[in-house]
Amino acid sequence: MVVSLIGYFFYYNILTIQEDNFPPIEISSDTIISYCDGKDKNILKAMPIDIDYIEVLINDSNEWYKNLYQSVNNPRINKPFIDPDTKKAFDSTINMVTEDFKCSFKGKVRISGDYSDHVDLNSFKSSLDVVLTSGNILGVTEFKLFIPETKNDSNEIILNSILEHYGFVTPRVFNVKTKINNQEEETYIFHEKIRKELVEHNNFPEGPIFRVYEDFMFENRTKGNSLLIQEYSLLYAKLINTEWGSRNLSNLDNSLKALTLLNNGYKNNKGMYGFDYRNITNEYSRLFDYDALLIAANANHGLIIHNRKFYFNIFEQKFYPIYYDGLPDFYKPFEENLIFEEFELKKKMSYPFFSEIADSAKNILNDEKIDNEELRKLLLSKNVKIKNEDIELMMNNFYKNLNSITKLSVKEYDDYNNIDDYVDLDFNLLFFESDLSKLYECNYLKINSCNNIDLDLFNDESVFKNLLSLNSRNYDKNYVVYGYQDMPNYTSEVINLENSIYISGKNTSNINIDYETREINFNFNDDENYLIYGDGDFTNWNIILKNMKDNNNYIKTKLTGCLTIYGLTIDNLSIEAKNMFCEDAVNIVKSKGTINSVSIENSISDGLDMDFSNIKIIDIAISSSGNDCLDLSGGTYNIQKMKISSCNDKGISIGEKSIFNLDKLNIDNSNVGIAIKDSSDGFINYLTTKNVNLCIALYRKKAEFGPSSVKINELECQNENIYVQEGSNFEN
Repeated sequence: MVVSLIGYFFYYNILTIQEDNFPPIEISSDTIISYCDGKDKNILKAMPIDIDYIEVLINDSNEWYKNLYQSVNNPRINKPFIDPDTKKAFDSTINMVTEDFKCSFKGKVRISGDYSDHVDLNSFKSSLDVVLTSGNILGVTEFKLFIPETKNDSNEIILNSILEHYGFVTPRVFNVKTKINNQEEETYIFHEKIRKELVEHNNFPEGPIFRVYEDFMFENRTKGNSLLIQEYSLLYAKLINTEWGSRNLSNLDNSLKALTLLNNGYKNNKGMYGFDYRNITNEYSRLFDYDALLIAANANHGLIIHNRKFYFNIFEQKFYPIYYDGLPDFYKPFEENLIFEEFELKKKMSYPFFSEIADSAKNILNDEKIDNEELRKLLLSKNVKIKNEDIELMMNNFYKNLNSITKLSVKEYDDYNNIDDYVDLDFNLLFFESDLSKLYECNYLKINSCNNIDLDLFNDESVFKNLLSLNSRNYDKNYVVYGYQDMPNYTSEVINLENSIYISGKNTSNINIDYETREINFNFNDDENYLIYGDGDFTNWNIILKNMKDNNNYIKTKLTGCLTIYGLTIDNLSIEAKNMFCEDAVNIVKSKGTINSVSIENSISDGLDMDFSNIKIIDIAISSSGNDCLDLSGGTYNIQKMKISSCNDKGISIGEKSIFNLDKLNIDNSNVGIAIKDSSDGFINYLTTKNVNLCIALYRKKAEFGPSSVKINELECQNENIYVQEGSNFEN
């Protein structure tokens, strides 16, 4: 290993490793190359408006243009579709250029879009699908560059901004100047793809993300033998983030549960535009709010069943729609919306849930209207220049349309079954046994007649991932994974603690609550975990977790935490846990407030894990963790006093754009003292480490993030080993 010593820095050797060398062995499996040739943290301040242009240089440009021509000139393909065989990836270099810097990333580029409007042979350009393999642009690793006309120009960005205002899950979308293979600079729409970083950017923890598997539908369309009314019985949900879904049995179970619910919903759905949310949840009013907003913007394209995307929150066990590709038109009056034309009604393609969206529109109109000037400023930050009078006209139309929706009444909607005549497809549906012990294959026309597939599901951990990816080497037929054959019994008992605070778990008889002393005892006897959640304030409680089993062998439970605190405002809590057997002894997610003390001993994996939270803790003591003692990600954390010891991996792991302020920190007997990763930034007043292999490490682990930084006022590192990756900043 080649190591460069750049001198003494307050008596400590700072080891800097260049990108083509290896980081210290303690973090070698965690580390990826520095961001943008080692640019410092100021690069993280870049916004869409700061990008002068994006440059796409395709390595084999001659082959690219031949392929582009062929994409819309294949006589075998029914027009106006793009030949799917031409959507092959080309190795490329993608440059992001600003006034202050230029970043070059390796990547792959292919033609994007289903229809030929995405290809313009007059100027030899197309919409692009871009995957960066060595970096990110503003935190995005996979994105589309759309020809603006294919998305109704800036209408797409305007609706995206409106939905963002109303709190829906939205991608990062903006105008950007783009050069492709040294052609003239033109404006494209940068559109983030539906990936985990989109969900996390919207301040949600990663969970199952779904799109519709539409390959069979488009296969028949391109052959010209598909009737539109038939094909909507042939749509199935597909898990996008299969890496997450197959990471452990808990993730797999949540993914298959959500997959089953969605596919049942598609199976029982009626019509082209409307999705009956009542088939997947009892809490559907917010979902119909989403539909009402899209209809008011004439964004019917986003309501079409096969264009819908969903995120499933495993803590709330709830679906969230992800906005994507609505093709809105803010200039069109409500009366011209195709959904409500009688012609569309006769084709049974209309939107059948009139009364539901009427109620939603009323609720939206009761809220304060969007300020036009604030919207104009937001759009300017996304490189959309629009006149005040145009914003006023569009928003007036938008609210008029919402008002028209409030007056809708229920119309007759005939049921239909469109699958009987569909006999020209060859694929199977795969169903898992509820305990994951068996897998069944069923022809899509005969789902009650199934065969058992002889697969060893548990001895090869890649089997689940490959099956979910629809890319299984163990099963060579055309198939989609439907989900569970019979849904597992998810019955949880719920305790109404107080003030709209609830505790749920498989067996709440193991919970002892003393309201006088304000103490909650969780006694673990089996593969249990518990969730504390609600809408109230969780205040003045002592929480004690005890493992009553004979051992603390690792158990894969429904959630990663033996105890999870989710979505709460907390104050004056104390937490004590011993001998916990879950991936996290305690997991705090999307919460805010103050904890007086945390004491965690002898955890099989992580001690305390906090995600997407804003938490202040007075005193922490964590010892004997099988992995990290303390894991902080995606939030703001203020900790006054901390004693960490005997951590198999890291004493403290801080990542995913966390902001932290640690006052007094002692770490003893750990592999790595403190790891600061992935665009995290903070201050440590006093840090002392003993018996650690690596005192401090600053580096990148995940492609969507950049360099990190820390300032430490007083530092005592026993072995003087500090690793700072190029671009990250260490100050003492």
